[in-house]
This record gives sequence, C-alpha cells and structure tokens, in this order.
Amino acid sequence: MRFISEFLEKWKDRKWSKTDWLICILGGILLLVIALPTEKDSEKKEKESTQTVTVLEDVGSGDYERELEKELEEILGTVSGAGKVKVMVTLQDEGEEILDKDLKSDENSYEEETVVYEKEDESSPYVTKRKTPSIEGVVVVAEGGANATVKTNLTEMVMALFPVEAHKVKIVPMDKE
Repeated sequence: MRFISEFLEKWKDRKWSKTDWLICILGGILLLVIALPTEKDSEKKEKESTQTVTVLEDVGSGDYERELEKELEEILGTVSGAGKVKVMVTLQDEGEEILDKDLKSDENSYEEETVVYEKEDESSPYVTKRKTPSIEGVVVVAEGGANATVKTNLTEMVMALFPVEAHKVKIVPMDKE
C-alpha cells in the first residue's frame, strides 16, 4: 500500500508531454487488442457449443400433447373453484430439429455438410437443438367453468404458461352426470 501511495505522489506533479500521452494511449490500445478474442477462439467456442448436445429420446408430438394435457390438468385442478378439470391441447406443428452443419468455403464456393453421429451400427444426423411444437389452442373443461372468476383465472394461467392469445383458450363448464 505504501509503495502505491509513494508512486502516486511522484506522478501527481509530473508534467505530461505529448510523447508520454501517446505512449499511454498506445499501451491502452495494445491491452485492448490482447484482451479481444481472436477469430480462432470464437470459432472454437462456437464449434464447442454446437458439439455440446444432449441426446434426447425421440418423442412424438402425440406424446408431447398428452404430457402437456396431463400437467395442465394437474395444475389447473388446484385452482380454487375449478373442481375436476379435463384439458385438450392442439399443436400447430411437430416442432423442429436443428442439425449441426460443417461449413466449408473458399473464394469461389460454399458447401454445407450435415454432421453425422455414428454409434455402433447406426448413424443419424447430429441434432444441436430441438424446438418444441407450437401450441395452437387449449380447451379446458372444468366443473367450475361456469363461474366468471374461475374462467378468468384458468385463461390467465394457460396464457402465462403458453404463448397463446386469449381467443385461443376456451374454458367451458363440465356436464354434470
């Protein structure tokens, strides 16, 4: 600590010439250039991020729908006044798999090649990301579906959980048998 205070005292009253300022500025720029990642580092990090993939079991959209419906029934059934709840979810698509690609280019050409994952006797494309299917609409049949407050609560919960507009969420009362 004493060393730093002595150093600052010596430099406090020093007159700075143009050369001194230039050396300090160039030294600062040099430190910035050293700190910036090189192209090779960024390419390496990008390649590592595309190589890090969790291998997921192949789940069909029907299984995904049923799982969503089951989870929604459980959570919506806990709403005060909702009572017993049944849910139906419709999907807009089947989701999307984004495959890893090797990019090769030179001055005159550009080539993409899908990376293939080989395990024992089978090979399949290397999936880097899986997007879940988009939800088209949700229908909720609830014992308390005739109550306006319950309808509002259920609709807002579905909208909070999924990116669907209010007109794509329908809450109806359950038929009493």
